[in-house]
This record gives sequence, structure tokens and C-alpha cells, in this order.
Amino acid sequence: MGQTKEIDLRRLAMVLLKRAWVIILCAVVLAGAVYAYSAKVLTKEYTATVSIYVTNRSADAQSGMISSSDLATSQRLVVTYIDVLKSDYVLDEVAKVVNEKNVKAANLRGMITAESPNETEVLYIHVTNENKKLAKKIANAIVEV
Repeated sequence: MGQTKEIDLRRLAMVLLKRAWVIILCAVVLAGAVYAYSAKVLTKEYTATVSIYVTNRSADAQSGMISSSDLATSQRLVVTYIDVLKSDYVLDEVAKVVNEKNVKAANLRGMITAESPNETEVLYIHVTNENKKLAKKIANAIVEV
């Protein structure tokens, strides 16, 4: 049968304490390497977010009431709006409004994400870019288009 070895926790703790300087040195070196990597290699990205409330009510509706069918239709419209937002036509129009030389429909598609939290009638559009002013400009252009 196999033999079992007994581990003395006090002895193990003493060995670790004797080598505490090595553990601390490794932690400091690792923290410095992670900081240097994040500061020099990774690029900063900024996200501009806009929210749009999608409604199915007609402009000539007399009452201030919203029916459950209007609400359900609005929730389905959000999914349609997300698909339309990613179309070439809309992205080309957004690029024209932004009017920057490096902003094209293909570039925009990679910068934009859209979601509807919990399948509500609220649409959130997120634009991520290295330039925070450009991200804001693109987000506002999407709402305008």
C-alpha cells in the first residue's frame, strides 16, 4: 500500500516566511510588468452611448394611453431598428454626417454595438473609438440619421 506523508503547517509557514522577500519581489516585478504593458501596449478606448425610446404610437393619437399591442410592437421594432442601423445605407449616411476622412461605413460597423436590455422598447447604441470626441460625434450622428 502507499505511504502517507504528514505535512506540518508550522514548518511550511516558517519556510514561506524565510522566503517572503522572494514572494514580495515576484509580486512587485509582476505588478510592474502588468502596469508597463497596460500603459505602453494597450490603447485607450472611449465609449459614447445614446439611448432611443422606440414607440409605435401614431402622431394623431388622441388619448395618452399606450396599449399593450403598441408596447409589444415597439419592442419588436427595436430589433428591426438594430438591423437597419447596421445596414450599409444608414452607415453611409452616418459617415456623411460625421464628415471625417477615416470614417467609412466599414469602419463604423466595427465601432457600433446596439442592444435592448431585457427586450424593452429602449434602444442603447454604443460607439467605441480611441478618440472620445469622434465617438461622441458618431453617436450623435446616428441619432440624427
